[in-house]
Amino acid sequence: MGFLITAAILFFIFVKPMNKLRDITMKKAETSAVPPPMPEDVKLLMEIRDLLKSQRGEPIPAKIPAGTEGV
Repeated sequence: MGFLITAAILFFIFVKPMNKLRDITMKKAETSAVPPPMPEDVKLLMEIRDLLKSQRGEPIPAKIPAGTEGV
């Protein structure tokens, strides 16, 4: 009988909270895996910047992947 009580205590103190923590972490990972789309005004500003640089003869930098600017 003592074993069952000890097993139940360990289950509710360690196993249940760890499973809940894992579920919360997985949910956050799923939502943060998809980067938000780049706003239209940022795309327009980048296009204007590239056009101005091409008129000056400066090399145009590589395109920044969507959602990584400012990181």
